[in-house]
Amino acid sequence: MAETIAVCNQKGGVGKTTTAVNLGVGLANEGYRVLMVDADPQGDLTTCLGWMNQDEMDNTLAQLMQRSLNEDINLHDVILKNGEGVDLIPSNIELSAMEMQLVTVMSREVCLRNLLQPVQADYDYILIDCMPSLGMMTINALTAADKVMIPVQAEFLATKGMTQLLQTIGNVRRHTNPKLEIDGILITLADNRKPALTSEISNMIRENFGKYIRVYDQSIPDGAAASKASGVGKSVYAFEAKSKVADAYRKLTKEVISHGEGQSIREAFNPEAIFYNETERKNGTLDEMEIDQIVPFRDHTFKVVDDDKMMELVDSIKDHGVNEPAIVFINEDGNYEMIAGHRRKRACELAGIETIPIIVKNINRDEATILMGESNLQSREEILPSEKAFTYKKMLDAMKRQAGRPGKNNLRPVGTNLTGQRSDEILATEIGESARQIQRYICLTNLIPELLDLVDQKRISLRPAVEISYLDSTQQKAIFNYYKTKRELDIDENGIGNEKQAGVSPSLAQAKLMREEAKDNKLDEARIEEILNVTKPNQKEKIVIKDEKVMKYAKGLTPLQFQDKILRALDYYDKHMAKEQEKDTRSMM
Repeated sequence: MAETIAVCNQKGGVGKTTTAVNLGVGLANEGYRVLMVDADPQGDLTTCLGWMNQDEMDNTLAQLMQRSLNEDINLHDVILKNGEGVDLIPSNIELSAMEMQLVTVMSREVCLRNLLQPVQADYDYILIDCMPSLGMMTINALTAADKVMIPVQAEFLATKGMTQLLQTIGNVRRHTNPKLEIDGILITLADNRKPALTSEISNMIRENFGKYIRVYDQSIPDGAAASKASGVGKSVYAFEAKSKVADAYRKLTKEVISHGEGQSIREAFNPEAIFYNETERKNGTLDEMEIDQIVPFRDHTFKVVDDDKMMELVDSIKDHGVNEPAIVFINEDGNYEMIAGHRRKRACELAGIETIPIIVKNINRDEATILMGESNLQSREEILPSEKAFTYKKMLDAMKRQAGRPGKNNLRPVGTNLTGQRSDEILATEIGESARQIQRYICLTNLIPELLDLVDQKRISLRPAVEISYLDSTQQKAIFNYYKTKRELDIDENGIGNEKQAGVSPSLAQAKLMREEAKDNKLDEARIEEILNVTKPNQKEKIVIKDEKVMKYAKGLTPLQFQDKILRALDYYDKHMAKEQEKDTRSMM
């Protein structure tokens, strides 16, 4: 019976896929039968194993999971054979749509486990390359797995996202896979050019997590061989067998083989393990508190809405309780102030539950602001542009203040001093946005509320909105009034518009022109109207779908999800018609 290992980290760029490839081939080189499962819509594992045209492939993981919902699948007929001795179930972008579909499927968490069960006896190891998020596909992978390997990049901010991953693993163990174990944390992309820095970071990871979770003895150096090998669809052994990276993965392979039993999640997921350093571990406490004793975070940048997802959370809490504690701190007034958990608190209120588990952090306002932003950015599936804008601004301001007063318990300034990075660069690395994109979002905080609402509604695009943010409030108001009067917006009592005429957004060229003329004091209301009256190419023709029959396919989806579903369906149809046309052409020859 195969031992199934999920290679998992919700943070991208940590060497997750590279590790899966080279561990899998390494196990095959040791004589073991290995099946690789690409559970990432990006299809990087598929590419790294030599299949470069994954978007045109049949029998991908998404297709197999879809078929398995209605029929028995014989995986033996569709599994691909790699020249380096491993088998593969490939993936492509279709898996994103499959993940959305799983939301409405009965026993949705066990679909992947059920799919793989018939071939368990044919392999010694099954390795699952998870997607860099904690969505339904990752939960499926963890439910199907016996063990979890967690690659962590050798950098100061690498461990920040591990809290949520450990909590997800704990939830999976409680609800769908009680036998799940953490095999270990793997330190990757270690910079041998900076041995002192790498050693310090490695020691920090071992100190913070080594008491609860195994940290592999072998770390993986940062080397060109691995990335070059991936680019040509080979393992590092086939590309450059004598490289330091290849040698490291050989040693890791032997370490994985010799491990035996992984570490119990009951031992690993200790409440103390969610803290990031020894000082926080000592000062943090786990408790239960009445919800009316907790005040909201001051100027909280995220909206808490009583929508369908909130009702789902209410039902979950009624059935299973609050699985993840809220995080609070004691504010300047001596009150317990919420950092992370506003939606859980609201769900408890709606469910009639009076208490909530909490973790009390002994931190200051700036540290709380940074943690508030990180927690919400990592956990929320849909984030409005306005929420990103004010969150990024608050986090960046707090990080700048923190960097100005370094101390022995302050990890962020230390990281900044060692790496020489600016605060916006550090924030960009941590949240997965470019520094430039962060600055663009922050510009949105200068918009008047009426225009910012239209950005949230996707009626004004980001780049034009950034240009408009440089205009004064009078000029911005004139832009809004133009669309209110000329473009027939229905405006409710809150100033929110419902567009009747398509193409309400100013083009980037129009927005840039208004900004330039504002610099020369040439932009008044008449000139704004003149600029915006120019018909944009995308306004010349409009396609409107009025048939209400279409809306049955939108059940349970947000507008953005429905749009994505339509686009994917059209893309699939185009590919299908192209194949049919090719068949017809061949039959005529």
